[in-house]
Amino acid sequence: MSKQLRVYLGSTTGLEVWDVTDGSWARQSSALDGAVRVMTGRTDQPGTVYAGIMNDGVYRTTDAGAHWKRVFEGDARSLAVDPHDQRVVYVGTSPVHLHRSDDGGETWNEIVSLQSIPEEFKREWWGPTEPHDGHVMKILIDPDDAQYLYLCLEHGGVVRSLDRGETWEDVSGGITYLDMHSIARHPGKRGTYFVSSARGFFRSDDPAAGWSHVDATMPWGDSAPQNYSHDFVVLPEAEGSDDVTLVVAGANGSPGFWRRPSKAECVILRSDDGAKSWREITNGLPAKPPEMAWALVGHPTDPDALLAGYSDGDSGTGQLYATGDRGDSWQRVDGPFPAIRSLWLETA
Repeated sequence: MSKQLRVYLGSTTGLEVWDVTDGSWARQSSALDGAVRVMTGRTDQPGTVYAGIMNDGVYRTTDAGAHWKRVFEGDARSLAVDPHDQRVVYVGTSPVHLHRSDDGGETWNEIVSLQSIPEEFKREWWGPTEPHDGHVMKILIDPDDAQYLYLCLEHGGVVRSLDRGETWEDVSGGITYLDMHSIARHPGKRGTYFVSSARGFFRSDDPAAGWSHVDATMPWGDSAPQNYSHDFVVLPEAEGSDDVTLVVAGANGSPGFWRRPSKAECVILRSDDGAKSWREITNGLPAKPPEMAWALVGHPTDPDALLAGYSDGDSGTGQLYATGDRGDSWQRVDGPFPAIRSLWLETA
């Protein structure tokens, strides 16, 4: 980790801000109430961060967490800042709706065209618990073209727009169970994407043509009900490699299976060949712990550094692990920490 780093830690009960200096962690502040499920921020203005709280809205700080202001009301489930113009912010909600602000969150407009997707696809927009609404779980703005937007829906599949939200299409072909979690683009191949889901991990070189399972060498093979994958990070190609590195947080089955005594049996997996093969990382991490690693995030300036945040929903506590070698080895960060659900990092 860098000599000076600011860590925003979202939990099931609020948000904490920590400063990291030469490896020493110090909590600076705590704020907000409720489950902070998602965070993002402006890389051009460190200290400006957005936090989404379930059943409440989006809060913004412009002074590194000293003060927060609610800038959006609603059940916020996903956030994204446009890397091409960081005044532009998107928020996805439950039920499935998408809103955009062009002024840093001061005003918002719904992208109503998303609702024009044919009913045959919208019938899949549902949730397993009351009130059974689906939601926008992840928003991806293509790093090379702000016109290209991708949404992961939980449940509901993958939808995209190639004209900044004017029109939309469902691009979920090849994914049989449409409980999607996250999506990322291959940094060196404009048409190649990766997605995680409740039943498998997928890659596509053309999402309109469909997705392919790439989880056969994950711990539970290609048996979809067991290969639960959630947050993941795509790292640039390492020296001597011919494809990108992926680090994925997964579990043995979805949360409905975690009633068993062993609970989540979480794993951190790494691929050095663009998701063709996988290996489980155990160096410094607990072996298949009952807690889930809900948050996995890369360092803002160091491509080899990552943080993984764990959550024990029963006790309300969490654990935090750091790596500086692309996930080969990890070190536990001394806390204590609450039950972690989201992370955002910036240079301090």
